Amino acid sequence: MSFRTRGTAHLRALVLLACLAAPAAAQQAADPLPLDSAVQRALRAHPRVAAARAALLAADARTRQAAALANPSLSWQYERTSRAGAENSQHITTLAQPLALGQRAARRDAAAADAQAAAADLRAAELDVAVMTVTAYAAVLEAERRLSIATQSARAFAEAQRIVDARLAAGDASGYEQRRVQLEAARYTAVREARAVEARRARRALRALVDPAHRGDDVPFALTFDATRAPTLSDDSLLAQGLAQRPDLQAARARVEARVASARLAQWERLPVPTLVGGLKTETAAGLGALRGIAAGVTIPLPLFDRRTGARDAAAADAEQVRQELVELQRQATQEIIAASDALRSAATQLALLEPALGENAARALAAVNAAFAEGDIPLEAWLNGLRAYDEAEEAFATLRADALVRRAELARAIGQPFLD
Repeated sequence: MSFRTRGTAHLRALVLLACLAAPAAAQQAADPLPLDSAVQRALRAHPRVAAARAALLAADARTRQAAALANPSLSWQYERTSRAGAENSQHITTLAQPLALGQRAARRDAAAADAQAAAADLRAAELDVAVMTVTAYAAVLEAERRLSIATQSARAFAEAQRIVDARLAAGDASGYEQRRVQLEAARYTAVREARAVEARRARRALRALVDPAHRGDDVPFALTFDATRAPTLSDDSLLAQGLAQRPDLQAARARVEARVASARLAQWERLPVPTLVGGLKTETAAGLGALRGIAAGVTIPLPLFDRRTGARDAAAADAEQVRQELVELQRQATQEIIAASDALRSAATQLALLEPALGENAARALAAVNAAFAEGDIPLEAWLNGLRAYDEAEEAFATLRADALVRRAELARAIGQPFLD
């Protein structure tokens, strides 16, 4: 095809390529925010992690309290009697100490196990917040890449519209081609605005995690992509690691220990708690003067009405309940680890297959399509198909890359490993 405007075709091609190579938007000067820094900031700021830390402090305090001995009781009594001018009086001071045999050790064991569960809950909360942060981070990366693609395409259509307008004026293009390019240019402009909204929304979501005190839409940080690799361990190794160090399983095991200790405590509580009493006694009797001595005794509750059988049976049932919950949790964890491993391997494989076809190779292919259209070597429809194919492939790659990053974080959580490791 020849055009009377062929003398400016090469110039238009260069302009079109420059538009495609331009960045999506002039980003404000920003400090980089690597993914590991984003996760650390979210862990410091998230209320769920703060709540879990407070719960651990409370559990540690209850452990210290459970080790405390029962306080003794101090008692003082005074008696006075008189008859016919004779007078007797007594002063009795005693100290009573209950002897709860076995209860203190069982109570201490239960509290210590609850503290271990609280520590595991804290680690689980940190893993959950890490996954939330990685998901938000990946969403920003994907949204900004999609915005960049839409911006490049919108600018390419703006330049294509100028080319077609010039060709129409020279009689080398039809009115249909002009209207088609105008329609596509308007559509891509609308797509770009939608992508800009998505990018702002994604950045606000990430900002809420890493800097919740911030108010406003400005986001003074730049993100970087962390490459995703397939897991190097076999599924059996991942299962062994996950079942051993997942914090939710560790918490469940600790709660089993706590309920078993509570069951022992309930058994000890069935025994009457004796109380030893000892003290001093001073008695003044008519005609005898002051008499001094000691007072000693023991008190034992009689289990006539409450033998604590209900509490014992309830504690045993509670222990069995948490045992069965642990079995179910282990089954779910096994499925989750396998599913997370498969998902990450699949995403990494797709990335490895798609990545060589994109990047510089795809950019060169698109540049050739743009140059051919600008020089009039291919029709409008062929150029549209080429541009759409590029956009769809790049958007699919951006989505897949973000998904792989999230899958990596989910596998780390599934095996109980901090994402930053």
